[in-house]
Amino acid sequence: MANVRKHITISEEANKIVEKYQTGKRFSDAVERLIFMGEYNDELGSLIDRNTKLVERLMFKVSYISDLLDQFYSDMEIENLLNPKNNKALQKFKTNRDKLKYDD
Repeated sequence: MANVRKHITISEEANKIVEKYQTGKRFSDAVERLIFMGEYNDELGSLIDRNTKLVERLMFKVSYISDLLDQFYSDMEIENLLNPKNNKALQKFKTNRDKLKYDD
């Protein structure tokens, strides 16, 4: 470990936090620990943001599938048709779906 000497001035509030993590350690060790914890928390925050976006995308897709099922059960009349290609409502839905652009 490189011994880099830096002089820092911190506020009383920051000093209370450092003292909380100092417990039997040197001041510089407590500051170093807090720096690494801050870096870890930043990385964790980025991961949480990324996962939140993925969950939002997943929720959109689940909502779409739910709407599709509602469409099927409400007006597709699939119980009387053996060939899905003969179902005009289903074909219209597929055509409209293909026109929309979804981000994948």
